[in-house]
Amino acid sequence: RRLEIVRGSEHEVLESSEDGWRVTAPVAMAADRVAARELLSALATLRAVRFAAERPTDEHGLSRPRAILTVGFEREEEEDEHDHEHGEDDEGDEGEEPRRSEVVVRVGADAEDGVYAQLDGGSAVFVLAREIADVMLGRLASRDALAMETSRLERVGVERGASRIELHREDGRWVA
Repeated sequence: RRLEIVRGSEHEVLESSEDGWRVTAPVAMAADRVAARELLSALATLRAVRFAAERPTDEHGLSRPRAILTVGFEREEEEDEHDHEHGEDDEGDEGEEPRRSEVVVRVGADAEDGVYAQLDGGSAVFVLAREIADVMLGRLASRDALAMETSRLERVGVERGASRIELHREDGRWVA
């Protein structure tokens, strides 16, 4: 139902709506359907490449993770019954809304065969496939948000940190 991703000082939220998935923070806009589907599929079937360590060390990069993903979902009735047997809170009785839960995945440093990761609440460190990590670290906002016909553009400027590049049309071609 909800996915929150924190990458350093960046904070992005993806939420389920009647129209599909929407980015609701840092600004409200349509989500990139392909990126959202790939990420949600990867999280739904999350598998480790291998177990790396019982506890994190500095090399795992988990004390300052590259990303923290908080996945909010509604639990199925079967899971509720199973959890009840294990002494978990009995928030959802019959006829009530489904119980909501969340899982937190911390993504750390690169490993030879992927990236180190850890589930909050556990001490074990495992390795995720690099392809899954790339999807987790990618942006979810629709790339079509600023789309327009290039024939209408006269000038484009891009700033990143202290650097800036500007392109403008000159005799039918783009010049920096």
